[in-house]
Amino acid sequence: MHAIRTHSAAAMMIVAALCARPALSQEATRNRIGVTATTRAYTVGDSSVTERVVAVRYDLFGPSFRLRLDGSALGYTAAGSKINGTLPIGARFDYMMRPGDSVAVYVKTASQPLDLTTQQTSALATAGTSTVDLESTGLGAPALGGVRATVAFPVGDFVLALRGGVEVEPTPSGSAPVYWRGTTLKGGVAFTSNVDWGTLAFSADATKSSADSLNGRNLFPGGGSVMLQAQVDASVLNPFDPLEDERWPIRAALFYAKPFSSDRADQPNLLIPQGDLLGGIAAMFLPVNGVTFAPTVQYLHESSSSGSTTAISRNTISGTAWTLQTGLDVGVPLGNVFELTPQAGYAFGTVGATFSQGVALRRGRGVVRTSGFDDSIRGYYLGVQLTATF
Repeated sequence: MHAIRTHSAAAMMIVAALCARPALSQEATRNRIGVTATTRAYTVGDSSVTERVVAVRYDLFGPSFRLRLDGSALGYTAAGSKINGTLPIGARFDYMMRPGDSVAVYVKTASQPLDLTTQQTSALATAGTSTVDLESTGLGAPALGGVRATVAFPVGDFVLALRGGVEVEPTPSGSAPVYWRGTTLKGGVAFTSNVDWGTLAFSADATKSSADSLNGRNLFPGGGSVMLQAQVDASVLNPFDPLEDERWPIRAALFYAKPFSSDRADQPNLLIPQGDLLGGIAAMFLPVNGVTFAPTVQYLHESSSSGSTTAISRNTISGTAWTLQTGLDVGVPLGNVFELTPQAGYAFGTVGATFSQGVALRRGRGVVRTSGFDDSIRGYYLGVQLTATF
């Protein structure tokens, strides 16, 4: 689940950042309210997964601060199990001391449900890979609080940014499966530079969590992760503009995320063990008569391996998964305050794993038994977002 929580969530945040509209003017305080309804449906082999999410978000922007409140209601169906609940409700306050230097304080409530039954955990495993975009991976999360700070330094033609933070999740009570990380330390560095054709940025981030196994019921595999990312912000000429003075923005990112010290990588809510994730995401913005078309493409590839040893046997599982997803957002202004954005996308790929069991027999001889699966992934999402800015 850590691969899904950390890596897939990071991928979704990168997509959101790539598709985000330009920042609001900081000359005056502004408000933005957004409501998004999304339906996702996937088939993995002969199993089906559906998810419906209604998300509400409020942002208050000021000259040097931003306040964000968000929450989501969710319905998830898979493997004969239905889960209805809410994802963690969050509040975050960012304050900018000067351009490039900022501090953020944030809190989140626990998801509902927090304690997952065995049946619910198995249902989440139906599409349990970081390459499948589902928000239901946020179920089973306890409350948390955190703080994060960023300091920037101009270095020649670059801007160097150092960032760090800490998150704390109280130890959950009960005996059912949960996803608990304990205390998590975060740190990172980023380089940004303006070049002739746009902006280029590189970053490296690492996390390390302290949680133990909670006597076998913790779905968090343990340890932490390292993520490397490169991002480009450029533009191309509009080929249909006879004056050749209009440009179409293009944003793209490549990232690689690797877990470490994950002693419990093969969790019951995962289809394959936690593994390395490689991804590429690109978006283009095409304004046509006041309407903005934003096509996106995303590729994700996860590979993993996990093993256990007893006195007479060695068990290993190796997994791999990939998906290619295309999407389209269409931003339609409705006057000076509202904007309606229909969203749609389609994804396809594969997921598979090989299981091996080696049993030691007499006089150094042994037997190795292998089995596995190789399933296709097909899915789509449909959504609509209504925002009001005032």
